[in-house]
Amino acid sequence: VFLLRAELEHLAEEAELLFRGAPHGVHVGERAHRVGVLGGELTEGRNQTATFLDRAEELVRKGGTNVPIDERVDVLLARAAHARSGANFRDAIPSYDKVLGLDPDNVRATLARVELYSEANLKETALALLERALSRRPKSVALLRATASSLEELSRTSEAEAVEDRYAA
Repeated sequence: VFLLRAELEHLAEEAELLFRGAPHGVHVGERAHRVGVLGGELTEGRNQTATFLDRAEELVRKGGTNVPIDERVDVLLARAAHARSGANFRDAIPSYDKVLGLDPDNVRATLARVELYSEANLKETALALLERALSRRPKSVALLRATASSLEELSRTSEAEAVEDRYAA
């Protein structure tokens, strides 16, 4: 773990240098992703994780539009997961909203929003979100399974079985 932390510190420094030296922020997103997400996974506490995520977000912010969308999404998902594991799980909602703003078809963010709606006992809202996502990605097994589960929770078993048949085929 010590060597990995040293590597993360090195990556953070390298990303800062790249940003300062590269006129268009080349490769900043990849470095930010690695620093924030890996750093967050290796830390011992929430405060340390938050520090790594803050650094990653700053690097992405400095990189601007030169940071690929998938790397910005990864950093936002890491921030959302961190917020969700805290005392108030609803703090994750803005991060998931940003992800869905960048990538409306992001299955991870969609499923996370569905879970948050379900935890708040907004089961119909969760199902509506799933149905909109399925209209864009009709072959996503993860979305089909979540939809079937949501329908079962609402005691709509015949509809749930029809959806289950779609992903079983």
